[in-house]
Amino acid sequence: SMPEGRYFDIDYMFGLDDITGAVDSLVKSDRSSYVCVADANVVVQAFLDPEYGKVLSGSAFTVCDSGWIPVFIKWVWGEKLPQTSGTELFSALVGMRKYRMAFLGGPSGILEALKGSLCKIDPFIADMLFLELPFRDVEDFDYKGIADELNAYAPDIVWVSLGAPKQERFMHMLSPLLDRGVLIAVGAVFGY
Repeated sequence: SMPEGRYFDIDYMFGLDDITGAVDSLVKSDRSSYVCVADANVVVQAFLDPEYGKVLSGSAFTVCDSGWIPVFIKWVWGEKLPQTSGTELFSALVGMRKYRMAFLGGPSGILEALKGSLCKIDPFIADMLFLELPFRDVEDFDYKGIADELNAYAPDIVWVSLGAPKQERFMHMLSPLLDRGVLIAVGAVFGY
């Protein structure tokens, strides 16, 4: 029953339990897809840039990581809906300790610190894939090379931390090259 509602031309999902259930369904579907985590800034960018809007529309759904969007929805549609932050989603899915994951982002110092922190939650994370992405324009990544590495590893979930709007465009370009797995953009979450 994805997604929960279409607001501001974006297919949103709101509650943490619904979102984690939807991600689980996507993982089990055994194909590749991506999930955007959007704050109000992303919504404005999608409105101003129709190409970026298409990137958001191509996702399985968008997580509402904004305190403002539910306020606007309440004003306009009279519906009270929760916000789920990228940090909450990341913590919930990692904390389940049931997914094979890959972590894409940079720089390597942040990835190493992240690996150390996550191994305290789940020791198996030590053997998961941490892939530093070089700093470059979104068009210039070696998508085939990245996809080959991910397809060889076959993760259930691929966390992408490049910052918006780059990470959404990155997922949109990478997803068609993957055999399976759910790409989820989490912005600066790796730094926390």
